[in-house]
Amino acid sequence: MIESDFLYGSALNVFGEETDYEGKKINTQNNYKIFGKTINFILRNNILECPNYVKLDVDGIEHLILSGGSELLKNKNLNSILIEVNENFSSQHETVLNIMEKYDLELVEKKQNNTNQLPDKFKKTYNYIFGKKR
Repeated sequence: MIESDFLYGSALNVFGEETDYEGKKINTQNNYKIFGKTINFILRNNILECPNYVKLDVDGIEHLILSGGSELLKNKNLNSILIEVNENFSSQHETVLNIMEKYDLELVEKKQNNTNQLPDKFKKTYNYIFGKKR
């Protein structure tokens, strides 16, 4: 785990990568080891059953996590997945859209908190809600 600051409950930290929510090198203030497995590992080893609904908000590595989630994305039990996407991080944005298309998940809705209250650096970050094509 790489933390950009060392504050209780802070956000904008990253797991397994050295880039931030924009794909830029993270300014590391704290670094420690955490155990993690891919979605495919978790489902293939029956650690969890496939959920119906998923929220993926991990500050910049959503596209990397989805890359290890084919077992989830192709599963008929998945109804919807919400993914936080930073449209300014173009490779993340494009990868998420390509993966969703590959697994016949279509964009149902794109939401954002009140933009008047958001700092400028988050004004192009949205919650994309995808559902199975009917």
